Amino acid sequence: MMDKAIYRVGKYRLTEEEYLGKVKIDYTLDLDSLTSIPKGFNPTLSGDLALNSATSIPDGFSPKVGLDLDLNSVTSISTGFSPTVGGHLELNSTTSISNGFRPEVGGNLELSSLTLIPEDFNPKVSGNLGLYSVTSIPTQFIHNKITHGLILPSVRSIPDGFNPTIDGDFDLDSVTSIPEGFNPTVDGDLLLNSVTSLPKGFSPTVSGDLDLNSVKSIPKDFSPRIGGDLGLDSVTVISKGFSPTVSGELLLNSLTSIPEGFNPTLVGKLVLNSVTSIHESFTPKQGYELIINDKLIWQSGSYLIADDGNCIEILSKEGKVYKVG
Repeated sequence: MMDKAIYRVGKYRLTEEEYLGKVKIDYTLDLDSLTSIPKGFNPTLSGDLALNSATSIPDGFSPKVGLDLDLNSVTSISTGFSPTVGGHLELNSTTSISNGFRPEVGGNLELSSLTLIPEDFNPKVSGNLGLYSVTSIPTQFIHNKITHGLILPSVRSIPDGFNPTIDGDFDLDSVTSIPEGFNPTVDGDLLLNSVTSLPKGFSPTVSGDLDLNSVKSIPKDFSPRIGGDLGLDSVTVISKGFSPTVSGELLLNSLTSIPEGFNPTLVGKLVLNSVTSIHESFTPKQGYELIINDKLIWQSGSYLIADDGNCIEILSKEGKVYKVG
């Protein structure tokens, strides 16, 4: 009876069936010491596959990985490489990818060095697609449904007519202005922290956080529906009719006074750490907490007035305005 062939891969001893992917390997393979991927090696495994020192991908290499596949020194993707990855696929040194690259990724696909993508690039990604060096919205994302999150922190402008539905996070932190009509639907977070003003009619639907922390003022018709937090930490003035629906925290840490009639719909917290006065007509709705100067002032439908270091103290009343400290 002939002995089964044993393949030495790094510190691991694999059977021929494991080496070729015919039998699943029930553990993680840490192969970061390898500078090249052995010919014919094409495993199926339940854990991670780490190959962070390999600089190229040989023909026929398309492993099936239960968790993460790390290939952070590979600079280009050749035709035929389309792995199936249950977790994240990291290709952060890759600067070019071939037509036909269509991996199936259960987590995030990270391509932080890629500046251009081919026209037929349309991977199946359940998490976020990280394109950190791409500087313009790719054409196929303008015209096609996006079934994953999209991380584009180097993109500086949004083309007219681009109004996507994003099934994850949407990072546009370098965009400085928003075109009229841009109202995406985002299942995760929407990051627009370089935008300084909002166009008329801008009211996106965001299941996670909406970060607009460079915006100075809020237009009258801005009434977004936010499943997480709404960050407006540079806003100093809000209009009387501003009434967003926010399931998390509404952050207005540069606002110094609460205008009469302001009463948002919240579930979490209203954070107003620069406010020094409150109009007596301001009665927060049941169901959220009011934080001023990092202290709790409103909870469960009533003001908490106590000078014990935990709650805010009302110092005086001038007309219909409470002075707080």
